[in-house]
Amino acid sequence: MLGRWTSTLLSVVAVASQVVAGETNNSTSYQRGVANMGSREWKEAITNFTEAIRGNPKDALAYQYRGAAFILSGNYDNAVNDFTRALQINPTNSEAMCNRASAYRCKRDFDSAINDLNDALRLNPTNDIVYKSRADSYSEKREFDKAITDWNEGLRLGPNDAESLAARGWAYFMTSQFNKAVQDYRQAMQVDPQNARGYNGLGWLRATCPSAEMRSGKEAVELATKACELTNWNRWDWIDTLAAAFAEAEDFKNAIKYEKQAMEMSSVTEPYRKEMQRCLSLYEQQKPNHEGQKQ
Repeated sequence: MLGRWTSTLLSVVAVASQVVAGETNNSTSYQRGVANMGSREWKEAITNFTEAIRGNPKDALAYQYRGAAFILSGNYDNAVNDFTRALQINPTNSEAMCNRASAYRCKRDFDSAINDLNDALRLNPTNDIVYKSRADSYSEKREFDKAITDWNEGLRLGPNDAESLAARGWAYFMTSQFNKAVQDYRQAMQVDPQNARGYNGLGWLRATCPSAEMRSGKEAVELATKACELTNWNRWDWIDTLAAAFAEAEDFKNAIKYEKQAMEMSSVTEPYRKEMQRCLSLYEQQKPNHEGQKQ
């Protein structure tokens, strides 16, 4: 299975837009750093929060902000270190736990992320975002039953969340609960008609489902095309879905065209490229790509 859901951050707890109750910081460097975060100037933010920490090494908020800036600039190890320092200063800081979990997820250390989210839920058992984030980590570990349980609770606490509905739809698909997957994808699109993940997920299901009665090449092409349009054709994995959709519709010329287009994108990693080569071979043999089939 190609990465329908390439690793994405469902939520970085937005320390840059929140105030921790009872804590303030009026240092000039700190305030400049906050302004940098608002302007998405991550490098400058890191510099200013570093200065604020130099002035007060026990400033938990500055560590949190700098950690968030490190995540957003792609420096995940430093982010983990900063959130760890914030937790050493305040061990019951659930925001720092959630932020560190986000950094661990970016590092693909899902067990550590889950441990932090477990701790956060013990402090606040009604936080829907934490359940949804833990579900995402379980899904990455392919523990789909646990993921579904967490998305159920997260969506009970925070309903009408198109991203989580689409993500749960994928977990249902992977556990062969195809009708439930279809319901979640359609609800995601209803909640947010611009939610590309819902279109892509249902497009993949209609193109590749092991159950023949669930497949529809025509609908798959329509859905996958919409997903690509909504994301300006910059998602290789969703262009790959479109290729599978054309193959199911027996338009192998376009299936080959879009599979090659997806493979040429620089963001494709080698394990996925190998799988895409397998798909391309199928299309060149005038065969569709159905989940679980052998070439």
